[in-house]
Amino acid sequence: MEDLQDAILQSIIVKTDAKCTAKFGCVSQRWYSLASDDHLWCRFCAQDFNISSRLDPTGSPCSSYKVRASAVFVPEESDLQESDDKYYFFYSIRMCLVRQEKISEGAMLSSCQLSRRHWVIRANDTIIADIHGDAVIGKYPYLKEGGDVFVYQSCCPLSTSSGSIEGDFTFVPGRLDKPDGPEFSVRVAPFLLQIPQYIF
Repeated sequence: MEDLQDAILQSIIVKTDAKCTAKFGCVSQRWYSLASDDHLWCRFCAQDFNISSRLDPTGSPCSSYKVRASAVFVPEESDLQESDDKYYFFYSIRMCLVRQEKISEGAMLSSCQLSRRHWVIRANDTIIADIHGDAVIGKYPYLKEGGDVFVYQSCCPLSTSSGSIEGDFTFVPGRLDKPDGPEFSVRVAPFLLQIPQYIF
């Protein structure tokens, strides 16, 4: 019976947009699992978010990099009695290199490694942090064409019930200790930090 219910729910999810699917995933752990399908979010990234656009050295966008961002409110870690940082959000970032791409005459890109990150964090519409740093959670993920997706989670406390995060990742083709070309950036469009309408 549960398999039938899941099939019905999935048929509904695929007809919605990214925002509705994100809200859907806040209902329960089971619904979150259904709403977290990688194939579904790859479609959203391509159609709705434009959060996977690589800028080559000439400034032209490319499509071989996929970066998926999602966030969820964590009531268990939030304390509404606090004057600051009373709302706690967890967010997840997934990144991968999905196909080979020509980066210069006679050269093909089949791997890259993360060098730096840049985040702009807003509480409501006010910028509260502009962060530049090396790596993510102390790691410099190495991405290969068709290889595993790199996933990491972090958290963001806010003094307001809504906000957003946006920024970019800087990669080098090949490896940091042996680059195959000039570094490039992958933009991450704003993703919302927002309390859901219902908390179960």
